[in-house]
Amino acid sequence: MKMFESIIEQIKDIQKIVFVTGAGISQESGIPTFRGKDGLWRNYNAMELATIDAFYKNPKLVWEWYNERRRNIFAAQPNLGHKAITELEKYAEVTILTQNIDGLHQKAGSTEVLELHGSIVKIKCSVCDFKDEIITEFLLFGLGNHYHKTFGKEL
Repeated sequence: MKMFESIIEQIKDIQKIVFVTGAGISQESGIPTFRGKDGLWRNYNAMELATIDAFYKNPKLVWEWYNERRRNIFAAQPNLGHKAITELEKYAEVTILTQNIDGLHQKAGSTEVLELHGSIVKIKCSVCDFKDEIITEFLLFGLGNHYHKTFGKEL
């Protein structure tokens, strides 16, 4: 990419760059923000979907909502913002602190990404040591006995 040719002299002595990113960088890739004009919290109640209490109250609803988000995220591609940050790794050590859970920085090729809010693909049980990665839609019946052990009820 030639995007940094105009500033190469300014960045040639920089050894480390740290980016702090949030929903805005992924919006161009089709990932909705939470609080923006068309943000998710304008259509959904955060307290019914994004808290541990909501999960214990209605796990099926929460899983369905996260599956909808997962489908959107898995279909998304990194945009020029993600790619520009990755390109800077040719010139300096780059670390990204991101609030995003979409993995688009990694998909773009960034190597040092710290996910402050976790990842949409990584799950762990709140009761036991069960951990997994979801790379497709998560089907609740796939939990089998684990679900029943954890919640003690049918969906």
